[in-house]
Amino acid sequence: MNNIIICEGSTDYYLLQYYMREALDWNDDKQIQSNILKIPGQKSRNLIKDSNILTIMSAGGCSRLTEGLNETLTRNYLTPPDLSEMYSKIIIVTDRDEHDTENDFIQSIQCKLDHFNVSYTKTLTNNNWISCEMKNQLGILEKFDILLLVIPFEQNGAMETFLLDAISNENPYDKKIIQSCNSFVDNVDPEK
Repeated sequence: MNNIIICEGSTDYYLLQYYMREALDWNDDKQIQSNILKIPGQKSRNLIKDSNILTIMSAGGCSRLTEGLNETLTRNYLTPPDLSEMYSKIIIVTDRDEHDTENDFIQSIQCKLDHFNVSYTKTLTNNNWISCEMKNQLGILEKFDILLLVIPFEQNGAMETFLLDAISNENPYDKKIIQSCNSFVDNVDPEK
């Protein structure tokens, strides 16, 4: 089974790879990197676990996430009759930089799904798997799931902030270090 995580940029790309390898035992194998799906000029990496392949794709910024989804849905549309290249699980991850990020993000994803005549019965919402269907170029019905993740879930910020907060909540020693680093960053340039 092929799966893909589409993320904003290189920091998220590296963090997600590290997490998938270290916490969830996915393996990085140089032999499965051919024909990798990627946006020109951006990074992508295939990881493997059992017989499953996970592509982590950097889009090159939040404004290019729908371009990453377009590439993914195009791959699904063009997949051979055995559906061997189809992505069964699609995850799109973005930061909650501003108040309207989630609504704008969902609308842009809906437009891209509509463009490919993807049908789904549930409303697209943050942090909920949605079952989808579309026909490929041969008229074969493909079923896949999509997950939209706007992180952090309840406040503005970046994925890095979310991870640091999670670490702080788990370990008082690390929390003190993180608080000291945040204080340093906030106060290092008093004129700004």
